[in-house]
Amino acid sequence: STVSNSEENFENLQKAVQILARAKTLDDNKHYADALKLYREGVDILLEELIVRQGTDQSRTYLRDKCNDFMNRIDQLKLIIQIENASAANKENNETNQETTAN
Repeated sequence: STVSNSEENFENLQKAVQILARAKTLDDNKHYADALKLYREGVDILLEELIVRQGTDQSRTYLRDKCNDFMNRIDQLKLIIQIENASAANKENNETNQETTAN
């Protein structure tokens, strides 16, 4: 049985929606690195859909807007992760310095 193109596309969209929902949950629970990975995966599928899908202008605009929203969040998460990594590194340095001065 051959799956029609639109059904296949719909499956891809559903997959993207599920991935992005998991990303959002991880994001809400402050698991930023994992969320980032899933957001990227979901957005990749959406962007692919945008290229192959013959939807209405309205549906394409909606998809494009959603992709932009997620890409903005991806940029924010990259910054949050950089800041967290930097502050973790600073904390380690401070602890190492305190141990050195304590001895």
